[in-house]
Amino acid sequence: MTLTRLKDGLYLEVNDACEQVFGGPPQHFIGKTSLETGIWPSKQVRENYVNTIRRNGRLMGYETEVCNLKGELVEVKVWAEIIDIEGEACALSFVLNVAEEKRRRNMLINLAEGVSPKIGQAFFLSVTEHMVAALGATIVVIGETAEGGGISTTLAAGQ
Repeated sequence: MTLTRLKDGLYLEVNDACEQVFGGPPQHFIGKTSLETGIWPSKQVRENYVNTIRRNGRLMGYETEVCNLKGELVEVKVWAEIIDIEGEACALSFVLNVAEEKRRRNMLINLAEGVSPKIGQAFFLSVTEHMVAALGATIVVIGETAEGGGISTTLAAGQ
């Protein structure tokens, strides 16, 4: 979570979890503005964020891109509230890296599209082929066992 002044993006507080998104410890951010730290790809992206939160008073899953300290773009969702601290409008924000979530969703969509018209043994062969491609594996094994009156499915992949 972060606490920043809206007028200039000055970091007032940053918790340790932000290191997972931005790639640096809280001390790197506190006392600097978001533009000084380089987390916004451009001033325009920050302005869009500020205008949206000012217009709505809060953000709920606002999708944008930020830069980590290596300069790499990171897809994120932001939840934020405007709060008043000593007469200054500030944003209390939670930022979540969603790149991995989107990669998994796209992999599942690709898998579903590839196997949907298949049935029976052709289905399992198609699932295996698509899982090899999606996971970048050289082998994928899918198995089912009947245990305790139910069916258990196992997936194993190897490089």
